Amino acid sequence: MSFLRKKNLLPAAMALLFPFSIFGASNALINGQQLCTSVVGDTLIFTFDFAPNDTIANVQVWIDLNENLNLDEDLDYQFYNSAVQREPLIDGGYDDVDGMRNGSFTTPIDDFYPLAPAQFIFRISDSGGFTEAYLIQLPLPSPFIIEGMVAEPPNVAHLLVGAFEMGDDSSGSPQAKFKFPRLKILTAMKNQTDEWREILTLTDSTGAFTLFLPAEFPETWMVYSYDMFERLKGYAPPKPQPVFVDGHITGIGLWYIAANAYIGGTVRDEFGAPLEDDFGNPLEVLIGLSASYTGMEMVTETENGAYAFDVVPGEYEISVRSGLPKYMLPMPRHEWISEGDSLKDIDFQMYHTDAEISGHVLLTDQPLGDVRVFAFSQVAGISMGNSRADGSFTLPVASIAGEYFLELNSENVPPGFEVEGGNHQMAHSGDTDVVFRLVEMQTAPSILDVVDIPMDQGRQVRVIWNRSSFDRKEGWMGPVITQYSVWRGVAVNSPVSTDENKIELIESLNLLGNRLTEAKAGAQFLQADGRPMLWDFVATIPATQRERYAYVAPTLGDSTLHGIWWSYFQIVAHTDWTLENYASRIDSGYSVDNLRPPSPIVLLNVAQDGIELSWDANTHDDVVRYQIYRSESPGFDPDVTANLIAITGDMHFKDMKVRDGITYYYRVEAIDDAWNATFSDEVNILFTEVTLAPVDALPTVYELCQNFPNPFNPVTEISYQVPCDGQVILEVYNVKGEKVATLVNGFSKAGKFRILWNGRDDYGQIIASGIYLYRLRAQSYTELKRMLLLR
Repeated sequence: MSFLRKKNLLPAAMALLFPFSIFGASNALINGQQLCTSVVGDTLIFTFDFAPNDTIANVQVWIDLNENLNLDEDLDYQFYNSAVQREPLIDGGYDDVDGMRNGSFTTPIDDFYPLAPAQFIFRISDSGGFTEAYLIQLPLPSPFIIEGMVAEPPNVAHLLVGAFEMGDDSSGSPQAKFKFPRLKILTAMKNQTDEWREILTLTDSTGAFTLFLPAEFPETWMVYSYDMFERLKGYAPPKPQPVFVDGHITGIGLWYIAANAYIGGTVRDEFGAPLEDDFGNPLEVLIGLSASYTGMEMVTETENGAYAFDVVPGEYEISVRSGLPKYMLPMPRHEWISEGDSLKDIDFQMYHTDAEISGHVLLTDQPLGDVRVFAFSQVAGISMGNSRADGSFTLPVASIAGEYFLELNSENVPPGFEVEGGNHQMAHSGDTDVVFRLVEMQTAPSILDVVDIPMDQGRQVRVIWNRSSFDRKEGWMGPVITQYSVWRGVAVNSPVSTDENKIELIESLNLLGNRLTEAKAGAQFLQADGRPMLWDFVATIPATQRERYAYVAPTLGDSTLHGIWWSYFQIVAHTDWTLENYASRIDSGYSVDNLRPPSPIVLLNVAQDGIELSWDANTHDDVVRYQIYRSESPGFDPDVTANLIAITGDMHFKDMKVRDGITYYYRVEAIDDAWNATFSDEVNILFTEVTLAPVDALPTVYELCQNFPNPFNPVTEISYQVPCDGQVILEVYNVKGEKVATLVNGFSKAGKFRILWNGRDDYGQIIASGIYLYRLRAQSYTELKRMLLLR
């Protein structure tokens, strides 16, 4: 099989050599000489002299592998032929340097193929014969040199060896500054992006090589080898090696690996017919090994629609490179191959384009041209195109797929901008209104809102923020947000002693993010610049490429009717680059206790000197006080001026300003620290003064007397006596044994007592007619009697 056939192609930069027609070439010169010697990086001036009645039919460029300045098509390597280029030489329409058609055509070559040492033959042919010019290209002298050997197999000449500049990564990122570029053997890449370069050479007869790198500064280069001229059969290229160059580096070894597996398949159209490009050339198939092995590509061509690769075990991406504008590219295939595997059915089907998807690329609201847009479909494959000067783009697609996944190539986006809503959209064949709008990147997160959490007990807010523009998945060239930290600030009205409180003083708010590694939840930092602020580290949130994030953050106090308790927040986005972070602007908000306390359940009891009110402890622990309201009329509305009789923090109160024979109505208001308030239901009780017997007539025994009158409606009197001081409980029950009312429950002195009961329960509700039991308990004494209520 063939890894790479002698190609009728030229590097992209070389394709600009011959954009015009040339007539009757009688001479060809490079820098004014038929035999020119230059170094890598020199600008070459290529000149043709011609007669007006001659027409140039073909231009070819060969690598003179046997270095004899004599073209031998069986030994030398052709990598450009104008007859099969997409833009071949045609008669007419040219414009040379001086703009005159005067028998001479001149054009500069400022980015020639960076292979050295090497010899090149330029042949210009027409109907009358051909003429040639010769270029000997030498390495640019430099103190930065890489020397090595292709050790396996040994003693193989003319193996291509190259080095990619990987860049000086001083950013602190563990990743390379520039991604490892896809290797395109037939494309001159030297200084193409001004960010990385490629230097090429060939092995000699012993397999040795020498690379002269630019004499600028030490940096890391990736050294690789490739069998460009088909010197080896059944071998896979070696794994590229990173080399840090700070002078003359020797002893670099590269080992080709004997292939022990096979990948093959076919490339056909939707009807099963083999395909060729517009010039009748077979299609190229690329196979890319996973990064765990090489990260580089091998290329072959189809033959009657079939292709084949000899490979080593590993994970591969296999794709088709097509010169067919009316067909969609098939989606790449990913395959894992083990030793001895023979995968023969990795087939590709290419679909004819019969529909379009169109739209616009806008920079804010202005059209933006020359931006690449892709359309993907698992069914039909891939289509791509660039936006025009008016921002419009048109992607030819196959209608068989229906839905397509569109992507704007982020590498074509101007610096400082990103696609609003993300680089991806869904579209259908026939859609005409797809818009990719570019907006300024927001490197720092931006807080959208700080809002109270509804229906809670306060002391917390939800902080909502937009992501940083660097909140992306790994793999793009730039910092990647790994997490966000949430900081809470409180204005400081008086000086803070950093020694006493162990609070660190920071010079600038932007330094908060750098303290994250040493901060734990609750760690505090005092801002020195601007107004004094005390900053608490609250939490970290992992970055997950969401458009918006939210976190429920605690506050130190709630806002009430008496004033707002402001809490200030800042979000810091942290990257995978050491100490690189981006802080949002400060925003503020406040929390509110939205929940009222539960309504108190009030119990009433007549004591000897007043009416006792009691209620259970509130289940909301933020209740700070209770207010007691009283009226002599039922159904009253509590009023602070007219009805408020007491304020207490306890769960009980004795109303001693009462008169005998009056029914009193009470409501208790529970108030929490946010001034939320809830009233109890109205309860009432008839107060009857409890009288003590004279000291000389103190009873000597316990006794519970029969109530009078009996039956009764609505009031009855219950008398009892106790011979000594102590706890006394007098309660009323229904015939089911359920307690209805507590008439007495507390400490009592010795004496005789009488109590009036108005036929209401502990909640002030009128009870129904029936038989009721009343029981007295004091010390070890217990007595039970019956009474009848008739309504």
